[in-house]
Amino acid sequence: MDHLTVESLIDRGSGLYNSHGFAQRADELAALTRRQGVAAACAVFQPSEDLPSRASGDRLGRAFKSVGRLSDAIGRTSHSEFVVFAPATNDWAAARLVRRMRDNVIQEVGPVADQGRRLTLKAAYSATLPAQKVEPSVLLERARNSLGSS
Repeated sequence: MDHLTVESLIDRGSGLYNSHGFAQRADELAALTRRQGVAAACAVFQPSEDLPSRASGDRLGRAFKSVGRLSDAIGRTSHSEFVVFAPATNDWAAARLVRRMRDNVIQEVGPVADQGRRLTLKAAYSATLPAQKVEPSVLLERARNSLGSS
């Protein structure tokens, strides 16, 4: 089953790209941004507290899918980590994207089952200038490092 999930590039529970699908789609979008000479950003989101179940993570993933932009690659890279690669998005726009997605996902998910309180999300991002040729994996790692230090 895991082999089929990797081959399909989609996370079964959320409908988002899995980590392999996200990497592939982010690489495709990064190549496009380089050809067009535009900025790009990568954002990472994690619940502030552990999720009570895989189903809670699936629900959170479906919320990310519903509030995301079609132009972005949105993936679930672990049980409770969600990432976005946003082409044509500079530092200012990335900060707005993170706030908008975090607020909308929290509103859509509502109280987390088994915890009875509202979800809170940690988030961070990394953006490039149009002239920079930074790989999506590097942007993601920078965003993860920012999340860990905040």
